Amino acid sequence: MRGTSMPFAALLLLVTAARAELAFGLPSQQAVVEWRDALTLGGFTATVGEADVMLVPGARTWVLRVRDPSGRTREVGVPEPRTVEEREDVVWLALSLLRASERGDLGPLPGPATVPEGPAPLGPPAVAPAGRP
Repeated sequence: MRGTSMPFAALLLLVTAARAELAFGLPSQQAVVEWRDALTLGGFTATVGEADVMLVPGARTWVLRVRDPSGRTREVGVPEPRTVEEREDVVWLALSLLRASERGDLGPLPGPATVPEGPAPLGPPAVAPAGRP
């Protein structure tokens, strides 16, 4: 759990223990076995296709979609998860969205961010104005 403090991890364990396991819908091109450990940490079970929590692939950005028991849906853009740590990050984000939605304090999220294709071009170097004595 990269970057996760122990108190936060303990809180997440309490949150997941308080609810039944939820299905986490994975895209068909994702290997369920690669997600198993991360999903287990979050109290999810893997499924392919529609679910209350699902990861939807896009051309440039993927979308994590979470639907709470009241039917309210939250979506946030994420880069395609390629490593164990990135898969864990997606699971923690899903738990965070579910928890905030349960508490009712999560306002509308911005649309999915786009991932740039390459580094931003560098402009000319800034030149400081000549100082006066």
